[in-house]
Amino acid sequence: MLILNDYFFKLIKILFIILLLFNYFSFSISQSLPSSPSSLNYFISNNGKNEINCGSFGNPCSDLIYLLENNLLVKDYNISIYFFPGLYNHSKTANITNYKNGFNLIGIGNRDKTIITTKPSIRGFLLINSTVNVVGISFKKIYITRNLSPPFIPKGIIPDQTYSEYLTKIYFTGSGGAFQGIFSNILFSNCTFSYNRARNGGAIFTVASNLTVDHCIFSFNVAVHKKTKGGNGGAIAIGPLSVSKFYRNTFHNNRGTNGGSIIQTNSVLYDYESSYYYNIASNGGVSLIFNSSTYTAFKTNYFYNSANLSGVSNLDTSNALYSSCKFINNRALLYGGVFSMLDSSSLYVTTSIIQNNYSPSAAIVENHGTGPAIFINSHISFSEDYKVPGIIQSIFSISNFNFLQIKDSIVRKLTGTTIWCNSNAIISLYNVTFSEINGKIVNIHSQGFLFATSCTFSNNIFKDYLIVLRNGAISIVSRNSFLYNSGSSIIFSTYNSSIFLIECWFLNNTMKEEIVIALKGYTLEIHNSMFKGNVGHVRGCVVYTDQWGVLKSKNNYYINNTGVNGAIFYFSTTPILWSSDFSGEFINDTFQNNKALAAGSIVYYSSDVKINYTCTNCLLERNYAGYGENINSNYFSFFVLQVSSVQSNREFPSIIYAYDHFGNLIKGRNDIIFTVTPQCLNSNISLEGIKGSIIQTNGITTLYNLKVNQVPGTKCNLTYNSLPMEGNYGPINKSINIQECTCNTQIFDVSSTTTGQVYECLLVKDISKISKIVICLITGILVLFSFTCLAITIIYINEKVINVGNIIFLIVIIIGCLVLCIMIFISIKVSNITCILSTLLLPLGLGMLFTMALLKQYRIFKLFKYSDFLKINTDNLEMIKYGSIIMGPIIILIIIGLIAFPVKPKYFFDLNYKTATYMCHSNKWYIFSIVIAVYDLIILIISCIISIKSIRYHSTPGTFYESLFNSLLIYNYTLIFVVILPLFYVLKSNPTTSFLVVSIGSIIIVAVTLFLIFLPKLNFLFRKKKIVSSLKKVIETQEREIERNKDLLIFYKMYLIDRNQTDNPIFNIHETFSSDEENDQENNFENINQLKKEFKKRKKKYKKINKKDSDEGNNETVIPFNSNNTNNNKIDNKNIPEYGNFKLSTPTLYQLNQKKNRKKSNNKKSKSTNCSPIISENNLRRRI
Repeated sequence: MLILNDYFFKLIKILFIILLLFNYFSFSISQSLPSSPSSLNYFISNNGKNEINCGSFGNPCSDLIYLLENNLLVKDYNISIYFFPGLYNHSKTANITNYKNGFNLIGIGNRDKTIITTKPSIRGFLLINSTVNVVGISFKKIYITRNLSPPFIPKGIIPDQTYSEYLTKIYFTGSGGAFQGIFSNILFSNCTFSYNRARNGGAIFTVASNLTVDHCIFSFNVAVHKKTKGGNGGAIAIGPLSVSKFYRNTFHNNRGTNGGSIIQTNSVLYDYESSYYYNIASNGGVSLIFNSSTYTAFKTNYFYNSANLSGVSNLDTSNALYSSCKFINNRALLYGGVFSMLDSSSLYVTTSIIQNNYSPSAAIVENHGTGPAIFINSHISFSEDYKVPGIIQSIFSISNFNFLQIKDSIVRKLTGTTIWCNSNAIISLYNVTFSEINGKIVNIHSQGFLFATSCTFSNNIFKDYLIVLRNGAISIVSRNSFLYNSGSSIIFSTYNSSIFLIECWFLNNTMKEEIVIALKGYTLEIHNSMFKGNVGHVRGCVVYTDQWGVLKSKNNYYINNTGVNGAIFYFSTTPILWSSDFSGEFINDTFQNNKALAAGSIVYYSSDVKINYTCTNCLLERNYAGYGENINSNYFSFFVLQVSSVQSNREFPSIIYAYDHFGNLIKGRNDIIFTVTPQCLNSNISLEGIKGSIIQTNGITTLYNLKVNQVPGTKCNLTYNSLPMEGNYGPINKSINIQECTCNTQIFDVSSTTTGQVYECLLVKDISKISKIVICLITGILVLFSFTCLAITIIYINEKVINVGNIIFLIVIIIGCLVLCIMIFISIKVSNITCILSTLLLPLGLGMLFTMALLKQYRIFKLFKYSDFLKINTDNLEMIKYGSIIMGPIIILIIIGLIAFPVKPKYFFDLNYKTATYMCHSNKWYIFSIVIAVYDLIILIISCIISIKSIRYHSTPGTFYESLFNSLLIYNYTLIFVVILPLFYVLKSNPTTSFLVVSIGSIIIVAVTLFLIFLPKLNFLFRKKKIVSSLKKVIETQEREIERNKDLLIFYKMYLIDRNQTDNPIFNIHETFSSDEENDQENNFENINQLKKEFKKRKKKYKKINKKDSDEGNNETVIPFNSNNTNNNKIDNKNIPEYGNFKLSTPTLYQLNQKKNRKKSNNKKSKSTNCSPIISENNLRRRI
C-alpha cells in the first residue's frame, strides 16, 4: 500500500508541473478569454503594482495581502497564485479562510528563487477551513515574538474543561511562524522553511487538519520557549485531530524545547523516506509524540540528533512504528539516546539499523511506561571507529511491567549494559546474536522475566557478568549458544532468583570466575546441555553456589573444562543470615578430561560440607586435579609432629600436616598460616625461632629453628594455631621437656644484658692437644738451639767470626728468641697471669729482634759508606743506647695499655656452632696492639730501605757476609710480619687457630733468626780450613784473570803511574768498562796537565793515610780495594807505557773527581761495582 501511494504522489507531481507550464505559455489566451468558472490564476511580482486590474501575467500584483484584503479572490473558485522569483516581505498575515475549492501558492522556477518573509512579529499565513497547496516557495525568517492568537478557536477539538486554558495558552497562542492551519487540508511540495520562529511550530502549526509535506526542507527553525510555555516543535507542531503525511523531506538544525523538529498531540503522522539530522531539543531531538498520537516511519533516516531526553523521539501515551529506518549517531545527555517511552506507549522497530547512538542511560530505549518495545530483524551496534563519548549504563532500559522483545536481530559492539530491567518487566529474546558486547547483556534487578530462545552469545568481553538476575528474577534459557565469551561470569543469580538452562551449549568461554553463579535462595536447573573447553581462572569453571538453594544437573556433558579448584561444581560458604537448606540432584552426567589446577577436578567445597556430592549413573573419565582428587574441600584440620624433649636454646623443627574434610592433604595452597606459642603454668619459658609458617604446596609445613629457653628439667606446653581456623578442631597442645646437658657440654647463660637470661648447653672450646704437642715440641727444640748458640757465642767470643758480628747484638737476638718461645709456652693455658704475660712478651720479643736487625744493618751501611772519614764506629755501649731508644715506645705502649685496659680471660659464645671459648680479652687493647704493630712495621720498612742501599756491600771480603745475612733476616721479618698480622686479627675468635697463628709466626721468626745469624758462624767455626782453601783458589783464579787482561787495559790507557814515584799507588781511570757515560768522559779528558794536578793532590792524601796507619801499628801499604779484585799484591809496572812524566796504571784520581761532580750536579749515587773505598783489610775487619 505504501509503494502504491508513493507512485501515486509522483504522478500527481508530474501532472501539476505540466499544468503549470501550460498556464505559463498560454498567458495571452487567459487574458483575452474569460477564465473557467472553476479556476482562477493570479500572478505576483516584486515589479508588479497593486491595482484593481492587477494579477495577470502581464500585469502582476506586488503583494498577496492586497488581493486578500480587497476581496479580489473569489472563494468559489480554485485560486492559484503564481509568484515570480523574488523576495516578498509581507507586512501583515495572509489570512486564507474558507477557501474550500482550493488555494494554491506556486513559485515560478527554483524554490530558492521565490522567498516569502514578514515583518517582525508577523505570522506568515493563517489557514482556516481551507484547502491550500504550496509549491516551490521558500519561507524564511518569519518570527513571531508576540502572543498572536487566531481569529477564533474551534470547539469540539479539546474537552470543554481545558478548552480556554490548555489549548489557547499552550498551542494556539503564538504558534506556527510561517503557517497556522485549522480545519484545513494543506499541501507543501518542494518548499523550504528556514530560520522561522514561533512559540509552537517554528514553521507550521496545524489543528484538526490534513497536512501533506513532500520534498521540503526544514532548517534552522526554532520553537521559542518563554517562561514555562511554548518551545514545542521546532519546525512543525501537529495539533489534535490532525493527519499528516511526509514524503522525502529533510529536517536539519531545527530546535525546540519539546520536539526539535516535530511535536504531535492526538494526531497521526506517516513519514516516508525523510531525513532528520542535527536537530536539537530538550526533550525529543526529532519529535515529541504524545497524547494518543501515532507515528509511522518508513525508510526514514535519523542522524546526529540530540536532546537532554530522547535523542530522536519521546513517546508519551502514543504509538510509533519504524520500518527500514536508520538511527545513527543520535545522542541524549541524560537518557534515551534514541527513544524514551512513558505511560502506555508502544514502540515497534523492524528491519532497521541502529548504530553509534549514545546516552549515559539507555542509549537506545528508556521505557518507563507499560507498553512494549519490540525490535525485529534489526541491527544494533557501535561501528568499528566509534568512540563512546562517556559511560553508558544501559542500551535498553525497561521497568514497571514493561515488555521488551528483540527478535531476529544482531546486537554487536555495544558498551555498557545492553538490557537493564526492573519492576516485573518481561524480556523476550528470540534468534538474536549478541557479539563483541563490552558489558552486561541482561541485568534484571527486581522480579523480571527473561526468555531467551535460539540466541547466540559470542565473542563478548565483559568485566563482570553477561546475564544478571536479582530479587526473584526468573530466566528460561533454551537452545542458546555461548561461544568464546570472556569475563567474570556468564550468568549471575542471587536473592531467590531462578535459572533454567535447557539444551544450551557453552563452548570455549574464558571466565575469571565461573560460567554460572547462583547464590542466596537460588534455583538452578541444567538439562541436556554441553559445557566444553571452558576455562575459569580464579575458582571453579562451570557452577558456583553457596549451598543454599536447589541445584539439579541432569543428562549434561562436562568435557575439557579447566578451573583452579572444582572445575565443574564449586560450593562455597552458606551465608549466616540465610537458611542452610541445600538440595542437589545429579543424574546421568558425563565428566571427561576436566582439570583442576589445584584440587577437586569435579567438586570442591570452599568451606563447610552441607551435603556430600553424589551422582547417579554418571560417567567420570580422565579427570585430573594437580593437587587433589575428584572431590576435595578447603582446609579442615591439621596434625603436628614435634619432639617431646630438647636441650635449652637448641633448635628443633615442628612438622605440621593440613587436611581437608575428606582426609586428603591440602595441596597446592599457600594461604594457611600456622603459629606456635608457649603455654607454661609454673615457669617463664621463652620460645624463639620460626614461630609462624605458611602451608607449602605439598600440604606440609615446618616451623624451623624453634628454641625453648629455660634451665634443664623445665616442662611446658607449646600451643599450635592455624589461620584460618577451620572445622571443629581448636588449637593443638604439645608438651616439651628441657633436657640436661650432655657430658661434653655445660650450661651457660648466653644472653646479653638487655635480653634476659638465655640458657644453652655449649661445648667448651680449647686448643687442640695435637696442636699443643707439636708447637711445644718445636718450640723446645728452638729453645735448646738458642741456648746452644748462646754457649758457642760465649765460648768463641774471641774468634773473628764471632767478634765481627758484635757480641751485644748476638746476645740480644738470642734473648728475643727466648722471649718469643716463653710466650708460646704460657699461651697454652688461659688465666689472668698468662693473659698479661702473653700480651707483654709477644710485642717485646718482636721489638727486640726488629730493633737489633735495624741497628746492625744501619751500622754496616755507615761503615761502608763513610769509611773515608775513619771516625764512624759504633761500639757496644752505643748499640745498647740506640736499642733502648728504639724499644722505648714499645715498652711504654705495652705498660700503658695493660694498665688502662687490662687483658683478662673471658668466655666467648658461638651460638652457630654451639661452642664456648675461654680466651684473653680486653675492650680496647687492640688499639695499642695496632699502634705497636704499625711501629714495628715502620722499623721493618726502614730496615728494608737500608738493606737495599747496602746491597753492594754484601760480598765484601773479610766480613763473613754479615750484610747479606742480616738483610735476608730483615726481609723475612717483614714478610712474616705482614702475613701473620692480618691473620692474627681475623682469626683471633678461634682459640686453636689464634694459638697456631701466633705460635707458628713466632716459631718461624725465631727459626729464621737463629738460622741466618748463627748457622753461618757455626759453619765457619767448624769448617774453617775448607772455607779458607776455597777462598784461596778463588783469589788465585782472579789473579790469573787480571794478568790475562793487563795488556788489553794498557792498550786502552786504563792505568796511570808516576815515573818518579815507584811506590805510588796505581789509580784506575774508569769506574767501569760498560758505561757509555764514563767513556764519554774519558774522551773529553784531553788536558793531561789537569790530570797531573789531580794526581798530585790525591797523592798527598794517601801519604797522610799511610802515615796514620803506620802510627797505629799497621805497616801495610794502603792500596785501592776493589770488590772485583781481592788480590793485594802489587802490579807489575815494567811494561806499562809512559805518557810524559806519568805511566798509565790501574788506579786513578779521576774517578773521585767525577764522583764529586756527580753529587753536586745530579745528586745521584754511584753505580760502580769496580771501585771501593781505600782502606786496608785489617782496618776493615776491625771496624765491622
